[in-house]
Amino acid sequence: MKLRFLLFGLIILYFGCETSTESIHATIGEKVIKPLNLENYFGFRLGDTITVALEDTLTNSDENIWVTFDSLLSDSRCPINVMCFWEGNAEVLIMFSNNEYVYRFKLNTHRGFEYEKVLYGYKISLVDLLPYPHADSIYVESDYSAQIVIESVP
Repeated sequence: MKLRFLLFGLIILYFGCETSTESIHATIGEKVIKPLNLENYFGFRLGDTITVALEDTLTNSDENIWVTFDSLLSDSRCPINVMCFWEGNAEVLIMFSNNEYVYRFKLNTHRGFEYEKVLYGYKISLVDLLPYPHADSIYVESDYSAQIVIESVP
């Protein structure tokens, strides 16, 4: 949560000092804002399965890209030790930047829904959402992390 407020404050500071008339949009799949300098965040390599905690950001400085697990939108996955008629689905909101623009989009754990997105030569895939629900456990938002693979596509 603190990271979100820090990023929001930096965005306001950045755009407050800029003379451009470009507006800020928050529509999913649309150009939203120019990215911030994220050199101090943890790095990842293309093709690796990375684990991003809720509201955290990972970068790839070689490719000049970054990804954030913005929010958990829903989690209806069938808990362990429970008999369900449907396996369920978890939906997350991801932010991805190619250092020109930031894109916000939804990804799902169920393969019947959109679980990967291709943007500007990169495929972003949601592999899993952790922890998996358990009938005997209650989780808070800070417990969640997304397992994601980002690959370069021709």
